[in-house]
Amino acid sequence: MTDVLALADWTWAVGVLALAASGLVYALLARRPAGTPAMAQLAQRIRSGGVRVLGRGSFVLGAGALGAAALIVLLADAHPLALAETLGDPWKDSCAPTMSSLIKLMSVLALVLAPWLAAL
Repeated sequence: MTDVLALADWTWAVGVLALAASGLVYALLARRPAGTPAMAQLAQRIRSGGVRVLGRGSFVLGAGALGAAALIVLLADAHPLALAETLGDPWKDSCAPTMSSLIKLMSVLALVLAPWLAAL
């Protein structure tokens, strides 16, 4: 019986740590409501003329390349501005509803499990 209780305590600890880690990652990814910062910067630089489009799926960046965003656009078979807008805009449309659902789920889960945890 003691082994079962020790296993139950251990699994709860792992669950809490996993929840905290996933919440931290989500918070870091969703910290800017205007979308992915690199994609937004890339779209702004394309509009301002800082990026010279060579053809479909290729371009040349000026000073201060944007790293992963530039690589994604370089490998894609689309205009860089279209790709930057396509990848950047869904974040601002999906972050708030998802975070709201997560907060409601955690609140209900805490209320449902509170009597059981108090009995331990």
